[in-house]
Amino acid sequence: MHSPQAEPISDHADQADAALREGFGPRVRKLHARIGRAHHQAEGMPFAKALLDDQVSPLQLAALVRALGAPYAFLEQQLPEAAAALGASAAPWPHLARTAVLAHDCAQLATLPATPPSAAAAIWLEQLRVLAQQAPHRLMAHVYVRYGGDLSGGQQLAAHANAILESHQLPALDFWAPRKITCCGDGSTIMSSQGNESHGLPPAGFRIFRGALLVF
Repeated sequence: MHSPQAEPISDHADQADAALREGFGPRVRKLHARIGRAHHQAEGMPFAKALLDDQVSPLQLAALVRALGAPYAFLEQQLPEAAAALGASAAPWPHLARTAVLAHDCAQLATLPATPPSAAAAIWLEQLRVLAQQAPHRLMAHVYVRYGGDLSGGQQLAAHANAILESHQLPALDFWAPRKITCCGDGSTIMSSQGNESHGLPPAGFRIFRGALLVF
């Protein structure tokens, strides 16, 4: 007997997304159920809604990738130490690193005017610095949510963002590549469409999943 199909986590999910979710283990299903309402609310935020409606300018997209650079760099610099503190022998998900990709995207959009620093990104970065010192499992939860959100559900944003850039004769962003990732089984392994299977969650995986609820 098949269990009832869960409500889609996104207002913009398609049949392929639903099929992928059928392979999720119980922890990922529980995570999706818990963050589903917040995810729908996030899609209704002004920037996300404007992007999904193709109403964002190239300069706004440039501001986005520029703002993400420092927090992602910090997360990925801290990842090995945080993973070791949680009992892992190696940092998880090395194939998903975004720091170099974001730097490349910023260079690709360097012809656009400068944008002011993001106050929200600065606040987030300061929070990450605190977590790196005090709660490595919560720092790891940020990594998990960013990779899972930006590289999986974020594909819906990627299609709109790159179409906008193309319409202005600007290069597409590589930030959202690999084009699709999914959590396999209980979510401790992430698989990309490029065929790269990442390292799994460290032994404190359950605490990371609980932290992911707070992050979202």
